[in-house]
Amino acid sequence: MPTIIMWELWKRRNARRHGREVTYEKMKSQCHKTAQMLLRVKYPWIKGGDQDWKDMIAILNTYKPKLHFRVVHWDPPDADWVTCNTDGACRGNPGQSSYGFSIRDTKGDLIYAEAQCIGEATRWGYGWH
Repeated sequence: MPTIIMWELWKRRNARRHGREVTYEKMKSQCHKTAQMLLRVKYPWIKGGDQDWKDMIAILNTYKPKLHFRVVHWDPPDADWVTCNTDGACRGNPGQSSYGFSIRDTKGDLIYAEAQCIGEATRWGYGWH
């Protein structure tokens, strides 16, 4: 909230400096509107229409994120073999993408690992636009 208030004060300062009308009520209303938009963007899963200040604070104070987890089991390879575990990610489709992999021996000791950003790609393959 301090950042939103400072931004709105800065905008009102500039507006007044350039001869436009500035009111406290309009600034307060804009701070409230900006906070609501921020809530919708930051927490889109929180349902609710336009709330007043007390409702927004109550929603944030009572909000508990749901944690999702999955147990992952790693099986070591047979003697004299290695495993290569891979993963990739894409922020959007297309979007900024990256990959990573690790190679481990039969004891689970890391032999080699690499991860790198590969620029813009799709979820279906690097460079396919």
